[in-house]
Amino acid sequence: MLLHQFINGFLGNARIAMQIDLGFSDVVTPRPVDLIYPTLLDQPAPMLKAYNHETAIAEKFEAMVKLEGRAPDSFVEVWREVMQFLKPLVD
Repeated sequence: MLLHQFINGFLGNARIAMQIDLGFSDVVTPRPVDLIYPTLLDQPAPMLKAYNHETAIAEKFEAMVKLEGRAPDSFVEVWREVMQFLKPLVD
């Protein structure tokens, strides 16, 4: 089950549109990872449970195939995720 929520955040007079996607009961293989979400302000960074790189790449690739390449951003997203996954292995 996936929940999409669009919200408006405010920072001073600036309005910031955000989308939050929450998944429930999804099987994450091999396992979810702890993610420290970076902040722009001097606030404590929240720790989230997130998809690992392998699952994120697989889900984006699956969506790209289902859309039959009609979403060009999907190619860029898969490329970025693969490069982010490979970076620690190359360094």
